[in-house]
Amino acid sequence: MSKILPIGQRFNKKTKKYEDISIIAPKFEFTFPEGFVIVRDTREQTGLFTKPPKGLLIVRDTLKLGDYSIRGFEQSIAVERKNIDDLWTSLTVNAKDFKRKMVELSAYERRWILIDGLESEYLSHRVDRKIYPNQIRQALASIEGRIGIPVHQSESVEASERWMIDVFIKYFYEKRGL
Repeated sequence: MSKILPIGQRFNKKTKKYEDISIIAPKFEFTFPEGFVIVRDTREQTGLFTKPPKGLLIVRDTLKLGDYSIRGFEQSIAVERKNIDDLWTSLTVNAKDFKRKMVELSAYERRWILIDGLESEYLSHRVDRKIYPNQIRQALASIEGRIGIPVHQSESVEASERWMIDVFIKYFYEKRGL
């Protein structure tokens, strides 16, 4: 039977010690295509890109669905970002509204739910929350399997930003034929 390791560690068989392998997002230099603009929804309170990379333009606007999109493609690509408390609330108190929004979002050509945090964090049970780890797993599996929205999780704000820039630039290039 294998031992469950803490997140960010692995066992080195040679040294017979646990090693920290926490991923720290490296600093990247970006080249952004001309006309590439990320749109952040006006309702997104604590957003990403508080210190955007040089050359990245971010504007605030009201999006019909999602928290982030690309200017000119707001009806076809979106990322719905959830911190852990917001995820728990969306899956419990606001479950019907959240499901309705996810069904609408599933009509977009590209769509994701981005969870700020690792599985070990959002699956940890808290007495003040009326949701258990298996309920969270089943809800996310349903969103992916039945509704068709991939769920991505990131361990840091920097990793979330990098992932979003990557998927948005890829889509922008595809649509612009670049």
